[in-house]
Formats: sequence, structure tokens, C-alpha cells
Amino acid sequence: MRKTVQQQIILKTLKLIDKHPTVDELYLEIQKEHPVISKATIYRNIKRLTGTGEVKRIPGDAARYDISAGCHSHFICEMCGVVMDIAHEVDRECDTEALEANGYDINRREFYLYGTCPGCKKKA
Repeated sequence: MRKTVQQQIILKTLKLIDKHPTVDELYLEIQKEHPVISKATIYRNIKRLTGTGEVKRIPGDAARYDISAGCHSHFICEMCGVVMDIAHEVDRECDTEALEANGYDINRREFYLYGTCPGCKKKA
């Protein structure tokens, strides 16, 4: 499917920033170069991009978004909400083998680790 200009801007911004932004944070970043794009436009297009699998919605108190660049996992700090990519892959084959052997089709996998980040551990 062809991407709208707004979708292209959202995808480009997600690739350029080094964190997993909320829609509000994404909006502020996009406003720097594209002040005519509204927050409603970003919400609408993020929903479409998550629907196609191009952007991943990360659960939490405030939903965060990640460009779906390859298979990777996330660590979510339960104290401050920071989301970090896990560079190494966790062995998940055992999770899906039994399901597939029983006739289930696996369309996607999501893996989240929850805990306390080093910054919050220092503050505690």
C-alpha cells in the first residue's frame, strides 16, 4: 500500500529518534520541521501503521511506539516507564513449537521484560 506524506514523515521520525516515543513526544518532534501536521493526524496514522505492522505499539501507562525494524524484544522499567530495545534475541522457539505442532499459525510474537532500570535503581 502506498504511504501518505504524513505516514512517511512519521516513519522517518521514528527511525531518526533514539527512543520509543509516545504520540505526544512524536508530535513535538515532528512539529520542529512540519508544524502543519496536527496531533490528530499523527494519532490516525499511527493507528494505520500499527495495523499494517510497520510500527509496533508498546504497552504501558502511556503507549509508546517503535519502528518494526527486525525482530527484537523490549525491557520496560516499571518505575519510570523507559523502554529499551534488547539487542540479543531471547530463544522463543520452544514457545511456538508446541502451538504449531497442534495446528496453530503464529502471525507475530511480542516479548517484554519488566523490571527496574539502572537509573531508577540508583534513585531507590
